[in-house]
This record gives sequence, structure tokens and C-alpha cells, in this order.
Amino acid sequence: MVIVAGPPGSGKTTPFSVAEFGVDSFNADNRAAQLNDGSFRGISKEIRSQVNVEFQKWILDHISTRKSFALETTLRSQVTFEQTHLAREHGFWTSYITSRLVASKNALNASRPAPTVEATQRPRESFATSIKRVRTIL
Repeated sequence: MVIVAGPPGSGKTTPFSVAEFGVDSFNADNRAAQLNDGSFRGISKEIRSQVNVEFQKWILDHISTRKSFALETTLRSQVTFEQTHLAREHGFWTSYITSRLVASKNALNASRPAPTVEATQRPRESFATSIKRVRTIL
């Protein structure tokens, strides 16, 4: 599991395209544009919601089938950390690549702490319980 993370416009996609990691990949912005007639501008809340549901299902499907994957995210919520924890519990090697160094033009981005998976760890639980817990966040 490879996560390319950083704020919108921080330079994630150009230097760290998830499609080039040699595993299945998902870029929510690209999917939203695809559903918006190919445009990254004026994407509706409805399309964003649809993409979020697809994205979460895609990740959980990959975790449950133990299939390697890469994704790009803005880390707007705890969901990615929960999914990372779930993946690690089920044998995945996980890696974060943050673009905050690329985004040094924005002082707010540069001052954010690096993400940490350990902050969301929970006691061991069954795979079914883990999936249920992560899905309730959606």
C-alpha cells in the first residue's frame, strides 16, 4: 500500500503519479474529472460523493483480497489512517509519500506534521470488525 499525500495543489501528481508504481492505483481527482466530462473544473458535490464511495470500496476490496495498491489523497479525514492501519493488520507493507516539501510555497502546508499511522492504532480485532469500523466512517 503506497499513499501519496498532501494538500490540494501541493504537487502530488506530477512527481509521484500513483499510476507509475506498478500496482493497481486510484486517483480520486482523475476519477472525478472523468465523471465530469474530462474536466477538473466545476466538479459537483454529487460527483465528489460518488467518487468517495467508489474510492473507499476500491480500497477495502484491495485490502480484503490482499492485492497491492497505490493511492493519492489529501488526508482531509482520518479515513486514510484507518485504512492504513487495517491494511497493516492484514499483512500489507505501507508507505507514505508526502508532498509537503514540494508545496513549500504554502507555509501552512509546510508546517503540518508528517502523517503517522501509529496515532490511529487500535487493539487487534477481526478482519470483519475492522472492515465494519472503517465503513462506518464513510
